[in-house]
Amino acid sequence: MIGFSKKILLANMLAKIVDEVYATPMENFTTGYAWLGSICFSLQLFFDFSGYSDMAIGISEMFGYPCRENFIYPYITESVSKFWRRWHISLSEWFRDYVYIPLGGSRTKHACMVYFNLFVVWLLTGIWHGANWTFIAWGLGYFVLISFEKMTGWPDRFKTKFGKIIWRIISILFINIQWILFRSTNIRSALSFVKRLFICNYNELTNKRMCFLMKEYWVFIVVAVLLSMPIVPMIFKKTDNHTIAKLVAEVIVGLIIVFAFIWSISLVLSGLNNPFAYANF
Repeated sequence: MIGFSKKILLANMLAKIVDEVYATPMENFTTGYAWLGSICFSLQLFFDFSGYSDMAIGISEMFGYPCRENFIYPYITESVSKFWRRWHISLSEWFRDYVYIPLGGSRTKHACMVYFNLFVVWLLTGIWHGANWTFIAWGLGYFVLISFEKMTGWPDRFKTKFGKIIWRIISILFINIQWILFRSTNIRSALSFVKRLFICNYNELTNKRMCFLMKEYWVFIVVAVLLSMPIVPMIFKKTDNHTIAKLVAEVIVGLIIVFAFIWSISLVLSGLNNPFAYANF
């Protein structure tokens, strides 16, 4: 029920914004419009991918087979390396166990071989997602920053909390830009999109359209941002020692899930449905 609701109520709604942004001619892009599209796509992917994983976990447990979590709040990651311990964990572990470790992993005689092994893993990860230069560039982008973190020891070597926070922001910014590559049809359009994130451009019609989209979908955007963070687990953790408070929290969350599930079914029956985004890869 949770996975189904994630897909229909959040991923599909965010997809409406993303599809419109990416269909807009690049010369009409404004900085705000580009940020809106990129952030919404990052959230869309998370709720689409984690939605099908939640459904798989739920269905398998109905038959008595436990499945591990595949997405554990990846956008609260401390670094790019740790992001892949939270995002699509089954894929990360598969490449680790069947490609990285057989190549020698981190226990090779020569340090340069470690980076060669990482290069092979991320090149194959990019190719695995699709036969397009954008996916290869996407994979190699992760290779570059993960290698940099490995060489410098960042963010673990930061002695101040401020330094760790700054690197966390840089990591999320990098991941967001990487998803632009993931969504774009070619590298040139991806670079143009990224350029618009940082170089201001004014277009009155685009600004009006952005305001309209935010007015129409602001509730879904806010809920998506909040649920991408471990708010519900934090609530349950705070009520651990209070039986009545915990029971009330569980009842409220349960009612919300049932309501969201019924709402999702009504939207599907009305014809509002998209295939899972992962079917594209």
